[in-house]
Amino acid sequence: MKQFIKSLALAFLAVVISCVPATRKNSGGVTAVPSTNEKIWLAPLIDNSGITRLDEWPRDSLQANILSRHFDEIGSKLLSEFRRCEKYGHYQTVDDSLQSTIRVFTSLEGGRMRNDTLQLRVSLLVTSPLENQRWTFVHEFFATAPGNRKEGDPFHYVGLLLVDLSNSFPYRQIVYPFYKTTE
Repeated sequence: MKQFIKSLALAFLAVVISCVPATRKNSGGVTAVPSTNEKIWLAPLIDNSGITRLDEWPRDSLQANILSRHFDEIGSKLLSEFRRCEKYGHYQTVDDSLQSTIRVFTSLEGGRMRNDTLQLRVSLLVTSPLENQRWTFVHEFFATAPGNRKEGDPFHYVGLLLVDLSNSFPYRQIVYPFYKTTE
């Protein structure tokens, strides 16, 4: 009889547990930034990744300046993505921080090289000074370059790595919270 009661209690417990709804995150866990009718200013991209300290980074200042332009290109592509998505978020992108109601600061963080793959994080700090609100977002992404070019010409190797970095940068994931509907 005790065995029957234990079995019945376990069955009842299993039914109760299976009827409890699973916890859900807010549409993939992404927080929306209330940006409707706001003016957004995007600060220049800050490179805190340490890519320039890699062994492959050229010591020649002219070559280093040429490679550094890739970071400017990433910043302008991100700005283009913000402008492209204005129609979805009903916000306006402005060029002056004093005209903005929301300010977006983007920085590359924690560059680690493993074999021929560069692992990076992009950190986003979004502030609304008038509302005294802050949001932070972090995205990880990877860039690769062919390993056989590493020994031959470091300048071209790092150039290929930065081109892949620019192509794999999470532009859409960064802009998504600005046009995602709030729930």
